Amino acid sequence: MAVYLIAQVDIHDMDVFMDYQNKAKQTIENAGGKMLVRNAVPEAVEGSADGRKIVMLEFPTAEIAGKWFKSPEYQEVAKIREGKADVEAVMVQGL
Repeated sequence: MAVYLIAQVDIHDMDVFMDYQNKAKQTIENAGGKMLVRNAVPEAVEGSADGRKIVMLEFPTAEIAGKWFKSPEYQEVAKIREGKADVEAVMVQGL
């Protein structure tokens, strides 16, 4: 069953974050995932949006998503954004 990783991102350095995303995208695709939403500015339809960007990834299973996140390839790329963006992420099962 597909899973979705949804992140809210407060970007402090867009150039560095774009470099990170471009490199991370390759690791996502190599793991069998895909990027569905990238740096989208949310529009509130109920309640409020706080202006953080939204990133949404899809993976075939939670196991694959977890392996990708913990992989040495992705962890090396993730170092690029340290101190350049604050990220909160969750993973949810699809229907």
